[in-house]
Amino acid sequence: MGDKRMFHFFYWTFISFRVSMINCIYPDDHVLSVYNTTSCPKNSSEWYERSVFINCTNKGGYMCAPDETLMKLYEFCYKFANTGMIEGHCIILNNKTFIDTYDCRGFTSGCPEKSYFTNEMFTYPNCAVIRNGCFQAEQSCWRKENASTQQATVTRQTLTYVLSQESEVLTLRITVISMAVLLLFCIIGMTSGIWILYKMSVQNKKEIKEKEELLNEAKIIRDEHGPPPNPQEYLEDYRQISGCYKT
Repeated sequence: MGDKRMFHFFYWTFISFRVSMINCIYPDDHVLSVYNTTSCPKNSSEWYERSVFINCTNKGGYMCAPDETLMKLYEFCYKFANTGMIEGHCIILNNKTFIDTYDCRGFTSGCPEKSYFTNEMFTYPNCAVIRNGCFQAEQSCWRKENASTQQATVTRQTLTYVLSQESEVLTLRITVISMAVLLLFCIIGMTSGIWILYKMSVQNKKEIKEKEELLNEAKIIRDEHGPPPNPQEYLEDYRQISGCYKT
């Protein structure tokens, strides 16, 4: 039992020393060639395909890991292909220069439960799933996402309320303007109708006055010259005159 503990002690001491040595071999001024990606390989076949695609066979081992801000996911070629990593830690790429570890023991699931090598990273996919500056498997990431979702919901509700208020104001303005235009047309129509009735009344009064004047003139003429002759008398005279010419 004591030999087993001693073996684990020296084994992890060696791994930690190796990681530290790698970070020393790759100083800060040595920037790696990295390629943005949306996901890391999920099995050994995909791992090999991506390694060939970015030509890692002659440059070192293929790796895929998030950056130190947990905002971007990179794939790159690293000089040491089979670097040992300790349990409870994921791999991140620090400043595009060297690999570093991230304590993932706060993950809900998917954190390495035993030591592993960097070419076996695909067996721990949660170490390569990031979202809004955190690992998605972290509980704090859920809280952050929920807070962002709640904030977005509040923002949407506020925007909806503002838009509804603006819509109501616009509807009220349109209604007031429409009623004002309708009232204006009604006033114009009533004014035109009153003006037409007034003109008709004036015309009727004028015609009545002209008829009264004609009747008055006719009355004066009759008073001066007597009543007009009876048509029957003209007919009798015509008959008499006509009888004079009979044989």
